[in-house]
Amino acid sequence: MSVILDAIKENLRHIKIIFEPTESSFTKDTKKTGDAKELSVKQFIESFFPQSFQIQKGLIYSIDDNSQEIDCVLLAPNHPRLVTPVRNIILAEGVHAAIEVKPDISTLTESSEFHRALKQIASVKKLKRNIHLMPTGYTPTDHSIPSIIFSNKSQSLEKISNYLLQQVNKGIFKPTDLPDLIFTIDHGIIFHSAYASECLFKDYINSQIKLEKNNIFLEIPANEMSLPLFIYLLYCFTPPEPFLSEPMIKKYLTSISFPSIIMRQY
Repeated sequence: MSVILDAIKENLRHIKIIFEPTESSFTKDTKKTGDAKELSVKQFIESFFPQSFQIQKGLIYSIDDNSQEIDCVLLAPNHPRLVTPVRNIILAEGVHAAIEVKPDISTLTESSEFHRALKQIASVKKLKRNIHLMPTGYTPTDHSIPSIIFSNKSQSLEKISNYLLQQVNKGIFKPTDLPDLIFTIDHGIIFHSAYASECLFKDYINSQIKLEKNNIFLEIPANEMSLPLFIYLLYCFTPPEPFLSEPMIKKYLTSISFPSIIMRQY
């Protein structure tokens, strides 16, 4: 029994309630409904990261560019407050992860919310930054910001992966534009890397298949460990400010087991 796993399960029950279909009287109040869902994800992540981290919503700025607005931007302790009378300012070098909340990504078309989320993630991935990388763990070759889509309702992981491949093959997105993680409550997790030989799953990948290409999708079907695995993976991304010791929460999640992973090279 792990108190952390049980705490995550209790949070999942809350998230599921917030993500339930909106009552008919309130379907036109889309802003309040959307804000509540973003807030539930924000509060959940805040619960499992130290208070020295912040979560803000907004554009992410690099030295010479900026992203589109992102729902939940997890800021490392090195990020200054940077508050003006008008806005909070988010700098790329202090971002631990960018999380876009899309309650329903079950429509896979170029006019869908899922495709809009991909464009938002691509706007984050294009930002140039230079962070100090530790010689252990996941070291992003291009120093890009780890980016995630968090959803409740989706198509199967296979259909999502196929759609992403279709978009890459059509030249709409580059492999380096795609999210690192797509988390869906109903179907599970897709982990993506354009640098498979260096990604945080590299040892597992090498133990299972001969790695012939550096672009890879790992499809991890949903089970009761999906949300704990999400938090664990969030901690595994290389932080912009190195941890002085292994994070306390991560230690409680190292024994997570999950079902067979489906791997796709492309």
